[in-house]
Amino acid sequence: MAKTMKKIKSIKQLKYQKNQIKQRQAELEDKIRSNWKDLKENLRPVNIAKDALSSIMKRKTADYLYGDGFVRNAITYGVTVLANKFLNKAGGRLGKVFNNDPQIEN
Repeated sequence: MAKTMKKIKSIKQLKYQKNQIKQRQAELEDKIRSNWKDLKENLRPVNIAKDALSSIMKRKTADYLYGDGFVRNAITYGVTVLANKFLNKAGGRLGKVFNNDPQIEN
């Protein structure tokens, strides 16, 4: 992503380039902060447990969906919806148990 810069011939051009670099730096710092916040959120024990359970449920559901039959698929879909609702509620309750910050509650 390295760009070759034009030759700077005046103070005005220098100031413009300096402002461009500062703006780019601010954008990158914001992106780093956002990525760090997402990483911390994803590494919370509650989210790790919820993702693991969800992954297991999706794999099992995919195995059952492989078969033929409308009724079988409808039942599997219903079970999947109920399982996802259960996982969301369980994740919220686990979040309250593991989370010490009383401001963040679902």
